Amino acid sequence: MANNHSDYVIIDEPKPSALSHLAVNPLYILFAAILVPLFWMPPMGGRFWLPLAWLLFNGYVLGSTTWKKEWLICGAGGIAILLLLFVLGAVANAFMQAVPYVFIMINAVLFLTIYYAVFTQNSSYELFDYLRESGE
Repeated sequence: MANNHSDYVIIDEPKPSALSHLAVNPLYILFAAILVPLFWMPPMGGRFWLPLAWLLFNGYVLGSTTWKKEWLICGAGGIAILLLLFVLGAVANAFMQAVPYVFIMINAVLFLTIYYAVFTQNSSYELFDYLRESGE
């Protein structure tokens, strides 16, 4: 019985898709989420949802083994941001002094969510990058 190396599978190995050429280092997404709003504000609240959507797309094209966990992280963070925006609308009418603090909380939830998703996705990206460079 011959041993075929193509049947050998590592559980944590990313499974790239046909779009894997679009995968980027998740740290680039983090830096873009921090720096782009300093120069340009994406329309329709894109500052809040665009980095999370990009991370999810990146995890998919990367073939990340933690893709479901990334969905959970980004979904929970996105729901928390929406709730805080709702609170901002309610608080704005009652207590105008609290509005700047709610914006700080929204940014804190956004960046904690992005940091955690990037941290989760980074190990899959490192393995993906290694396999891409080695030509496998």
